[in-house]
Amino acid sequence: MFRKLWQWIKQWWGRLLGRSPQPSPSEDASTSRTTRTCTDSECESLFLQLLEGVSQGWGRGRIQGYFIAKNLEESQFVEWLQRFGAPLLENPTHHVELAQRLVRFSEETTTVSTMQALSALAGDIGRRILTQVPPPPPPSPDDPTFWDEVIDAQFHQ
Repeated sequence: MFRKLWQWIKQWWGRLLGRSPQPSPSEDASTSRTTRTCTDSECESLFLQLLEGVSQGWGRGRIQGYFIAKNLEESQFVEWLQRFGAPLLENPTHHVELAQRLVRFSEETTTVSTMQALSALAGDIGRRILTQVPPPPPPSPDDPTFWDEVIDAQFHQ
């Protein structure tokens, strides 16, 4: 506590005399950027927030800003996504929307040099899931929405 008070007095005195304060080495170390380490559940939550943003139209800059603002490191997410992606590939039919978001994230970050590995891995997992999912069946005339689509198509021609 005394040290902080002394630092404040020195800074105040320096400003009073018109000198710019020189940060001490201990201040430099405390204000330098340290990367955040996350548990698997934290990584999952943060990455799903990121994918939600991408689905809402976030571009490269906003994605990079998210990583910077949250103090996140790409390498940590690569390791996590490798573990997270394995169960998704085992049961792909329940993860179509997630796979589409992974592919979209990959397309958005392909040219971001600091996210090359994460981008490639996300795209690979997403595309592998999507290739395993059978396409939806074509609409049948017995389906009540079938005729709505036919009528809409006729009016829009």
